[in-house]
Amino acid sequence: LEEASALQQEEEWESAAAANEEQGVVSKHFRLVHSEQPDLSGPFAAVGERLQRSPYTRSVLASLGGVVGNTAYMKVDPGGEVAAHFDTSPYWDARVRVHIPVQTNPNVTFSCGQLGEMHQLHMEAGKVYVFDNHLGHAVRNDGTEARIHLTVDLVGARRFWGLVGAARRVGSQPREATVGSMVPGSWNATVLVERWADQTARESCSAIATAFAATAPEDRRLEASRIGAEWCRAIGNANLSRSEE
Repeated sequence: LEEASALQQEEEWESAAAANEEQGVVSKHFRLVHSEQPDLSGPFAAVGERLQRSPYTRSVLASLGGVVGNTAYMKVDPGGEVAAHFDTSPYWDARVRVHIPVQTNPNVTFSCGQLGEMHQLHMEAGKVYVFDNHLGHAVRNDGTEARIHLTVDLVGARRFWGLVGAARRVGSQPREATVGSMVPGSWNATVLVERWADQTARESCSAIATAFAATAPEDRRLEASRIGAEWCRAIGNANLSRSEE
């Protein structure tokens, strides 16, 4: 919260886009990582020095175990409501949104599920939440304090899905957690940011391998290039179609 507050004292929140407001999605954004294209198609890049100045936030992002894209603090003001809506664009085919409440109050309610059968809960500060955003979801802040979440659009890897698989589940198929508290590691952590455009994933293997290398940490890019080249050779030798790849 201290890092977020320090950043936000110097710069303004973004209002919701007109298209989102028409759907009743009125949350404001303070972006840490943004798309270089207006339609979230990537590639993505850090916004100024916001991430660089936020070592604890970087450690949290790195501990999730994936490659991050659009990352922002999202705010719903007191009395605000985000109407029920669905996220169904192709952008979500390969990504999941993670919510980490930073500031909240007991009168904030999150709802998710089939319309008419929504489950409700209060997302607690300091916990990590993932939900199926292809289902209807909504937020209502009936408190006197703004609700602020760190939201992370993430391409998950083995570690991330392992954490999800061991987490507590609520809703239609509840389950208790089999994993303990997650403590972020180094405050000098490297955050992997998507350095590809979505169109790249539909192009040649070499284009995907180039994007893979660009996403790797700087000191691992030669190794990533080698892995990508070997992968493309293996695919070429197997004579696979694009869908089989």
